[in-house]
Amino acid sequence: YDGDVKKVKGADAKTFEAIEGYALGRDKNAVYDKGKMIKGLDPVTFEDLNGNFYKDKNGVYYEGMLMKGIDSKSFEPFVNYTHVKDKNGIYSFYQKENEVVVEKVEISPEIDLKTLQPIENYSEYSKDKNNVYFINYKESEQKISDIDVENAEDAGNDNYNIDIEIKKLESADSGSFKIDSIYGKDKNNLYFLNKKITGVNPKTFKVVGSNKLIIKDDKGVYYLGREEVKKIQNADLNTFEEVSKEYYRDKNNVYYYDNYDGDVKKVKGADAKTFE
Repeated sequence: YDGDVKKVKGADAKTFEAIEGYALGRDKNAVYDKGKMIKGLDPVTFEDLNGNFYKDKNGVYYEGMLMKGIDSKSFEPFVNYTHVKDKNGIYSFYQKENEVVVEKVEISPEIDLKTLQPIENYSEYSKDKNNVYFINYKESEQKISDIDVENAEDAGNDNYNIDIEIKKLESADSGSFKIDSIYGKDKNNLYFLNKKITGVNPKTFKVVGSNKLIIKDDKGVYYLGREEVKKIQNADLNTFEEVSKEYYRDKNNVYYYDNYDGDVKKVKGADAKTFE
């Protein structure tokens, strides 16, 4: 980082070895991170778990600090690395001075912790053997309700004392559920955040352009308004395309997506062939 070579204080040269991962090493006595000894870690049983998490025979650590009460054998990071889980529950955590404060999250008894997994690392969706769940970040609730795509994707990336709610996504099929862009879909339905989108075919659904709020299937072109999905009337399905993040066109018309009021409007008088 600073282009300097420093002697690692206390390291035993004969037994020192590199550990797979960024700037980690160990000798017979200790574990080292970026040339500094991490006190309290057992070098024999030490494992790097990525995302600043470690574990050894004594427990789980975040940035070298013990996470008290976490079962190391069943531990794994959860939802964007802002929370963790073990066989006993899901936990939020945050750093306070020189320790990590761990707090258990209240969850529904229907959640099967053993099989509960995020569907993707940076997704608001998780599933177990029975159900699909939507993870709502309480501090980001207003942003999510406003359908701000950038915030919906990034919600929860700051791991300082973030509260979450894990709620069952009604009617979602756990076996076929997957992520497509910012949407969830299964064999029967399409979902945006915790809402089911009706009237759109999940089998032929596609996102149109970089805005991500304009979509289409085999029957039409749609946009996500503030309260519901609306069809763009008379849009030509085969030629509809993005011109920019706000402008779209088909062979007949130019359309403007008004992000302020969540509406798509036809641009009167615009020539679709030459518009750019």
